[in-house]
Amino acid sequence: MKNSSPKSCFLNSAIFPLIFSAILGITYTISYIILKDGILAEASSITSPVISESFQKLAIYGGIIPLLDAMIFMYILYGLKILFRLKKFHILNPIIVMIVAGAWSAFGYHLAYREPQFTNIAKAIIIFTSKPILISSATIFGLGLIWLIIHIIYSFKKHA
Repeated sequence: MKNSSPKSCFLNSAIFPLIFSAILGITYTISYIILKDGILAEASSITSPVISESFQKLAIYGGIIPLLDAMIFMYILYGLKILFRLKKFHILNPIIVMIVAGAWSAFGYHLAYREPQFTNIAKAIIIFTSKPILISSATIFGLGLIWLIIHIIYSFKKHA
């Protein structure tokens, strides 16, 4: 019979930052495609045609930045977990995902709703990337929360 403990799950290995970072990039791209019409309508306030055209062509690839950043920070936190000999505490893995996704969610929210748009480049960055970053990072946070809840439920059932 196959061992189905949380320890044997591939998400409890060192590959989970790569998986969640890839999901972050994919959800960024999907959310950009879904929101593209609204983004382009809002982008009409950008007065520089060079900046506007550049962001219209390249903003879909903007998910690479949060993807790489999230992956690096998740691996740093995972490395600290290993360094402090906490590898057997698998419940920390979804918490790592939630910490990184929460930081990106806060950044996306700040860009979308709090950051002033003084220059054309600032307007372009905010208009073209803020809401896809907010949606994709909130999705990753939700997946991390679901993973944490499943892990807690499984732990209670295992010890009951």
